[in-house]
Amino acid sequence: MASSLPRCLTGFFRRGLPRGLCSGREIHPVVDVSSLMGQEKKGTEGVLKEMREALSEKGYFYASNCESLPEEYIKKIYNFHEAIHDLPLSIKKEFAQPKGSYSGLDLGEKHAEDAYEVGTTASVRAWDYSRHRFREGEGPKYPGIKELGDSGDFFETLDDLYERQNRLGEGLMVAFAEMLGLEKEFFSSSFRGGDMGTIRMLYYPGCSAEEAKIANTGISAHTVIYTHIYIYIYIYIYI
Repeated sequence: MASSLPRCLTGFFRRGLPRGLCSGREIHPVVDVSSLMGQEKKGTEGVLKEMREALSEKGYFYASNCESLPEEYIKKIYNFHEAIHDLPLSIKKEFAQPKGSYSGLDLGEKHAEDAYEVGTTASVRAWDYSRHRFREGEGPKYPGIKELGDSGDFFETLDDLYERQNRLGEGLMVAFAEMLGLEKEFFSSSFRGGDMGTIRMLYYPGCSAEEAKIANTGISAHTVIYTHIYIYIYIYIYI
């Protein structure tokens, strides 16, 4: 049953769908996942059929009406994303990797995004959040109310987003298992530790004259290779 499906099962979501999707659903498949996330889960057979068709024919789908990520909440995350990338260089430097979670060419070449491809220097700037990656060692980790003011605490905001994405991710993994005729928790049982990856708040700015002399790509080409099936849930935020 699984042989006709792509080797990578990937679901993308957004409450307010990108322009073009609403007028071209035959090009970009959209699946309403609201029935998968509720307690009663009524009418899921039709949704599972839509998911299977989308993954078999296109290799992806956009998951709409995610109860854990309503439109107003996504707007709040957009605003927070803008606030953390607008912080002064002095604060970014205080929370720079490896002790903190910021990386960006605006702090100098040694703080630039990893060169996944030899000979590249990326202009992308990133604030990363993980429940496990940045908890060891000494030094500052994330900016708080002192640095962000009314925009909110970095840890609290990103951990809430993390939990919301986890709920969506687990719901989709259960749906994938049911779609393939497997035990309900075949995939989701592997993620009971509470860590389903890293949130990356990426920003691709226009480079300063100094940065333009160094950067030769937004982010270098890279491939993620794993020996197990992983489900990635991303919020792409472009400012």
